[in-house]
Amino acid sequence: MKKLMTALLSLTALAWASRKLMKRFPPEQAAADQGATGHVLAIADANADGVLTLDAAGRIEAANGVVRTLLGFDEHELRGRDLRVLLPQLAWSAANPEGVPSAELGGFWQARCRQGDMIEVEVTLAALPGTRSNGGPRYVCVLRDAGERRAQDEHFRHQAHFDMLTQLPNRMLLADRFKVAAERARRYGLSMALIYVDLDNFKQLNDSLGHAAGDEVLETVAGRLLDCVRQSDTVARIGGDEFAIFLAEVERADDAEVVAHKVVAALARPMTLVGREAFVTASLGIASYPVDGETLDRLMQHADTAMYQVKAAGGNAARFFSTRMESGILARYSLETELRHALANDQFEVYFQPQFSLASGRVVGVEALVRWHHPREGLVGPDRFIPFAEESGLILSIGAWVLETACRAALALRAAVATDFYLSVNLSPRQVREPYLSESLDRVLADLGFPPQALILELTESVLLGQGEGTLAALAEFRRRGVRLALDDFGKGYSSLSYLRRFPVDVLKLDRSFIDDVVEVPAASALVDAMVMMGHAMGMSVVTEGVESAAQLAHLAAHGVDAVQGHYCAAPSPAAECATCRAWFDLRLDTVPVGAEAS
Repeated sequence: MKKLMTALLSLTALAWASRKLMKRFPPEQAAADQGATGHVLAIADANADGVLTLDAAGRIEAANGVVRTLLGFDEHELRGRDLRVLLPQLAWSAANPEGVPSAELGGFWQARCRQGDMIEVEVTLAALPGTRSNGGPRYVCVLRDAGERRAQDEHFRHQAHFDMLTQLPNRMLLADRFKVAAERARRYGLSMALIYVDLDNFKQLNDSLGHAAGDEVLETVAGRLLDCVRQSDTVARIGGDEFAIFLAEVERADDAEVVAHKVVAALARPMTLVGREAFVTASLGIASYPVDGETLDRLMQHADTAMYQVKAAGGNAARFFSTRMESGILARYSLETELRHALANDQFEVYFQPQFSLASGRVVGVEALVRWHHPREGLVGPDRFIPFAEESGLILSIGAWVLETACRAALALRAAVATDFYLSVNLSPRQVREPYLSESLDRVLADLGFPPQALILELTESVLLGQGEGTLAALAEFRRRGVRLALDDFGKGYSSLSYLRRFPVDVLKLDRSFIDDVVEVPAASALVDAMVMMGHAMGMSVVTEGVESAAQLAHLAAHGVDAVQGHYCAAPSPAAECATCRAWFDLRLDTVPVGAEAS
């Protein structure tokens, strides 16, 4: 259809030109007719196709310059000769009343070149309205190189069915292959499987190393996925960093699991990107045909559900879909709705927990903690909703609200106690990657008049994993404003000395897991000693959280820790309760009773 439309458009343009010319040269004037044909050929010379005009008997009157390129003939060699010199298979007859030749209006024909060899051409033939010769109409014949057209068509077909970056089939071609395979599966009672693959932390890598490196990752992943499957299977890129593996025939469900584990292992191998070693993992969800669905959309939906379960558990694994997961998805949607209502209806509240200097025993700062007053479940801690808020993107709105609310409350408390303590506010990895954070920070520092030197932004080690220039630039911007940075939960999972050397960290905050058995276990005590010495050697202050006993407090004080927080010292309290918060500044750690420790 596309080929026919293109040819018809060419003919329409020529016919339009001839009609315009016929208004100037009446049909009864033979000389004018010849002049009109010449003008049509002049216009046709701007066309990429070979164009010839014919009289009523099928003899060639004129040819444009493209005919020489296509077939090798000059115009004078063709003038007056039968069109069948070029198209031997053509049958020409003017016997019918309208004088229309018996040739087809369009199609692929063998055309003879000047040297005698044959090439395939696409032919379109039509009468030129308003022109006559030898008692019948004139005709125009358009010749197009079929090889070039077929190559062009193949290019368009490829673009419609394949991803241009990875050269993998796209979703449209995947759907076509699934349709064919599903008919065979229904006929013979076969099983199939679909594996949904989503790369872990791809956006962070893309932002850190640049889009060129991101494209290189996608191309490498595509190659590794192909290495894990049979020729009869299909690996498709669905979009972004998402891929699908369609196993057209499996004997048992374990076959799909074997492929999924091969994929996990293949992607675990390191890649070299922009001169550095990088690791890319993926979360995989598996759905089986016909148990989990009989349509591609249903299988994709269920495999996607299973994939999100893997991602929520930390990624880098594969999991089969189960009906239990659907209830989990509904719960996720419900949680997202409730969190949006919580933001709109002021259900969040900022709590403060003080940090005590072990040198003076006095409060030197407070950490802002967020709590959710759930309408049915009561007070909900951040562990219940922050991970989902991070995943869904709601953390951006919640984080901005916490930063501004905590700074307002801290300003009020600083005025009430007349003490210049600092405020620590936690930032999620998602917040650090968003440019809006700098705007929120400027608004707090400028509009509220909060002193930047009194603000500490706490980052987790996962923020620093990519070690990208974008992350470095963002942290440098915070420091330029006079804000300090703390590395929270240090030692929990990805600790590396290169982070501390590369990033501008002011405070090292040890994970509470090191404090739990610091008194009883010599190895834990030695680790704390080493981290304190390292932090001090690099010019950082060292803070520990989770202090729950007098013995822990005494041990940390003896080993050089700068500041502590925990229930033994003081439990978190709503920032709005100024009286409770003010009382902290009258305490000294050596006056806190041992019985105050948390159970």
